[in-house]
Amino acid sequence: MDVANLRLRRDAAVALASALRAKADSEEELLALVERGRVDAWDDVGRAIEAGLDAFSGVEALKADYEREKPGRLKLLIWRDLARLQEERTGY
Repeated sequence: MDVANLRLRRDAAVALASALRAKADSEEELLALVERGRVDAWDDVGRAIEAGLDAFSGVEALKADYEREKPGRLKLLIWRDLARLQEERTGY
């Protein structure tokens, strides 16, 4: 099973490399590809943030001091969760 998956991944990587080489000569297509990657990356970040907020919304929203603690939770989200996401995505 692993060998079949590795072959599938290899074939997909080779096809992707070939398609990228074909577009490398076209600045317009290359810029469009980069823009699409940027948009997709921000969509991933947005979904991760929403998932984190959704996880807190149920229990946390019922607490009496929810609004008072909200700025601290947002800072924690930015410093911890977004830093972790960046590390996972970029390796540093």
